[in-house]
Amino acid sequence: MSELGLESWRADQIFSWLYKKGVLDFAGMTDIGRPTREALTAVYQINAMAPKEEKTAGDRSATKCLFALADGREIEGVFLRLPNKETICFSTQVGCAIGCGFCVTALMGRLRNLEAGEIVGQILYLSRKFVEREQGFNLVAMGMGEPFDNYENLLKAIRIMKEVRGLNIGPRRITISTSGIVPMIDRLATEGIPLGLAVSLNATTNEQRSELMPINKKYPIEELLEAAGRYARATNRRVTLEYVMLRGVNDSEADARRLINLASRLPSKINLIPFNPSPYHSFSPPTPAETERFQDQLLAADKTVTIRRRRGGDIYAACGQLGVTQAR
Repeated sequence: MSELGLESWRADQIFSWLYKKGVLDFAGMTDIGRPTREALTAVYQINAMAPKEEKTAGDRSATKCLFALADGREIEGVFLRLPNKETICFSTQVGCAIGCGFCVTALMGRLRNLEAGEIVGQILYLSRKFVEREQGFNLVAMGMGEPFDNYENLLKAIRIMKEVRGLNIGPRRITISTSGIVPMIDRLATEGIPLGLAVSLNATTNEQRSELMPINKKYPIEELLEAAGRYARATNRRVTLEYVMLRGVNDSEADARRLINLASRLPSKINLIPFNPSPYHSFSPPTPAETERFQDQLLAADKTVTIRRRRGGDIYAACGQLGVTQAR
């Protein structure tokens, strides 16, 4: 505003119109004088994110949106309808460079980082189109990309989303999922924003995790869990250990015992994620009975354990399936 020779407090007005009231045209910002609105329109344009395609799961548990970006790239975001909450799963990159062996997005490679506006744009569209419950919704950075590989834009987007004059989404409603970039975990712990942290663990030995997730060669399990523990203590929040279950690979009783020992190193809870099949991977998920036996072993050791039920698998909207349109 100052650069345009306008009063700086106009920024607060525009911010409120954009993020609280959802007005995406300067002409509709009626408490701003017409000459000012015309001056803004002459210099700036507001481009809202809108999907080129929407798919809803047969059981309506998930809706996936394919967003086309200004440069022709595409990303996917998902709205999840859970029994007791609504959740938006948003992307932070076009593709991903981490190369996890069970993830469709990894097949794309990293094409580019998303700008902060492209991150927020997904959330604005999905929340305004689909949120039905008055108690608010949760946000999870579990879409396409490694969030900490785009740290600056991620934090800028989070600060916009949590601003009380706008969307006013509390930090405890936002969870960042990472493959384990240790320096960024430590950096996030200094931001003074007690976000939820989910660490994609997926194996209980360094040898196995390095095969599934090459990033483990740089940040092995011991270093990762130490950083996660520091984060938990700094924010007074338990870290979620995400564990994609691959039948015959990481679902044995010995794996469960090792997972118990690893989880005991820090304030944590465990989220078991039966593998979501894709045409590009030969892995398969454990049966429901096998998954529950694994869970029971963890529960017997007094661990907090949940099983992530598959939602949106029929439209490739479940964990590890995003990007399938472009991977083809």
